[in-house]
Amino acid sequence: LQATSVIETGIDRLLHLTSGNVYLLTGALMFVLACGATFLGLFSEYLAIVPLVLALGQRLQLPKLFAAAVVILSAAIGYAASVTNPIVLAVAQPLAQVPVFSGLLPRLTIFLVMFVLGAGFVLLYLRRLPKVHHIPEASGLTIRQVSVLVGLGAGATVLVVGTGLWSWGTAEHAALFIAWALALAWAGGVR
Repeated sequence: LQATSVIETGIDRLLHLTSGNVYLLTGALMFVLACGATFLGLFSEYLAIVPLVLALGQRLQLPKLFAAAVVILSAAIGYAASVTNPIVLAVAQPLAQVPVFSGLLPRLTIFLVMFVLGAGFVLLYLRRLPKVHHIPEASGLTIRQVSVLVGLGAGATVLVVGTGLWSWGTAEHAALFIAWALALAWAGGVR
C-alpha cells in the first residue's frame, strides 16, 4: 500500500472532495463506522481500518489519539446500541424471550443520541487543534493503484464473509493475510 502510494492519493482525494473540511470528513467517517457496527455487527473488523484512519490523521497533522477516537468511539457506540446487529440480537433477544428485532425504535433513539454526543466530543476536540491550511490537489489514480484498491476491497470482503459465515479461526485468517499481502504486492508491482 505504501509502495504504490494509494493511501496518500486516496486521502488527498477525500480532502479535495470535502474542500479540507476536517469536521465534515470526521463526522461522515464516524457515521459510516457507527452504522456498520449498529446495523451489521462490525466491530473487530475495524482493526483493519485503524491504520487507514491513522494515516489520514497524520496527513492532517493530527495526533494519533484522533484515529483511536474516531474508530473506537464510532464502533463502541454502534455496537452498544445494536439497532439491527444480527450477531447480538439473534442471541440476546431469544434468551430474553422477546421477538428478534423487537424494540427497534428505542435502540435507534439511543444510537442517534449517543452518536451525536460521541461525534460532538471528537469534533470539539478537533476545535482545539491547529487548522489544516494545505488542501492537496487531487490526482487521478493509476491502474496499479486501482488494482490495489480493488484487491483491498476484495480481501476485506473475504475476511468479513470468512469470519462471519464460515467461522474462520486463526489459521484461516493467517492464510488469508499472507495471500492478501502477496496479491496486493503483485497488483501494485512491488518486487
